Amino acid sequence: MAELNLDKSSAGISYPDFTPDVNKSFNRGFTDFFTDGVRKNFCSFNYVKSIGEYIDEVKQTGNNYFILKKNSLNKGDGICFFDKNDELCGTKIINVIENKIFPFSMQGIKRNIKIFRNYNNIFNKQLLNKDTCRKILIKAVLTLSKNNLTLKFIDNENNVGQACLEGFFVHPENPDMAFNIIKENISKTGGTEFEVINIHINSDLFFIPLSILNNLRREAIAKLREKRKKSLIRQKRKKEITYSEYPIKILDYKANILNSSAENFYKNCGVKLIQKSIEKSKIINNKIDLMTTKHCIKYTLGLCNKYFKNDKNYSEPFILSDENNNLYIPDFDCKDCIMYIRAKNGVKICNNI
Repeated sequence: MAELNLDKSSAGISYPDFTPDVNKSFNRGFTDFFTDGVRKNFCSFNYVKSIGEYIDEVKQTGNNYFILKKNSLNKGDGICFFDKNDELCGTKIINVIENKIFPFSMQGIKRNIKIFRNYNNIFNKQLLNKDTCRKILIKAVLTLSKNNLTLKFIDNENNVGQACLEGFFVHPENPDMAFNIIKENISKTGGTEFEVINIHINSDLFFIPLSILNNLRREAIAKLREKRKKSLIRQKRKKEITYSEYPIKILDYKANILNSSAENFYKNCGVKLIQKSIEKSKIINNKIDLMTTKHCIKYTLGLCNKYFKNDKNYSEPFILSDENNNLYIPDFDCKDCIMYIRAKNGVKICNNI
């Protein structure tokens, strides 16, 4: 961030108590969506639910258990797999003894079946513990004399919390032990938002009773917190809005300009002619592009002559239908790898806009 001349938006550092893993989050698979410029398939026809993370293949099965080839599972995990009919099935793990995994049901679990875990029991327990915290890093400076004791806490924004105490202090019999005790107790910030990362002692060591040292630490922490509150400057958002010149002066329905706020925005950006979105017309004819996408049905089905050598018999145009029995025709621009979706006989929009 320093190389880009950027500052952190907030103070402190986070300490997560788990390792983030996108495979454990809800997903239907992953795609780079042409970021590398290579045409790939990013469609799955097999499932609409999340199958979770791939674990392993089944090596062996018994009457009420199975064994994986390399990896294992945990008691309480949820698993899923595709059976011999390519149907998505699932069950729960009720016990694990050594390498034997005992599910609630063995139905559909055969040798070489690929097992996915869509519920990680241990991982979810870690999330429920909520031990993830954020700490503000501070350094401590302790100044000692026979009659005075001063403790300062300094954060990375140079805010200082200071506590002082007058008294009579003597040199310790065991300096090393005294130093370790002082260091340990100054570092005890407990459940506060601070963490001591550096301690500096500006004098010879003196014996300090723990009760005095603890009270001094608490007072210095409280004063640092108050100092941070006072030094906080809230940056308010400026209400002035500036508009940049839009590179296109004439916009058709593809810009999806539906309401007056969107229309005024484009006008302020220098657009001269605006056509409202197709929802305003209520009727969509077969010449309007309802969708323009890099996702190609022909490629997904393995029917694209540009990428596949296939001998499958099929005829065009393809016909798509929705839940309202409206029919659509995909039109393929194979040169630029773009697919357009158009209404076959026109579509009436039923929603009130």
